[in-house]
Amino acid sequence: MRQMTYSLTRFGVYDELKKRLAARHAPGATLPAWELGLAASAAGGLGGLAGNPADVILVRMTADAAKPVEQRLGYKHWCVSLLVLGRQRAGAHAARACRLASPTSG
Repeated sequence: MRQMTYSLTRFGVYDELKKRLAARHAPGATLPAWELGLAASAAGGLGGLAGNPADVILVRMTADAAKPVEQRLGYKHWCVSLLVLGRQRAGAHAARACRLASPTSG
């Protein structure tokens, strides 16, 4: 799930940004490397934000298996995990998780 959300978002955003940047240049002209780099960076950042909930779910489900049986949350699959995450981590918690996942966090 993480790869799907991250990759589809990244590729879709990159293609759209590339089309919009190409429209600003002469038809058939090669885009400058700095513009492609900017498009790739923006697409990667947005893909990371889209993939963040799936990363949290992966960690939670993996850690759940290592807990003693009485402390396990018992996630059946990623859909249930996503619903639980949405209820528990709505609003400020989701924003904090995105800040922590961004490359500028220190």
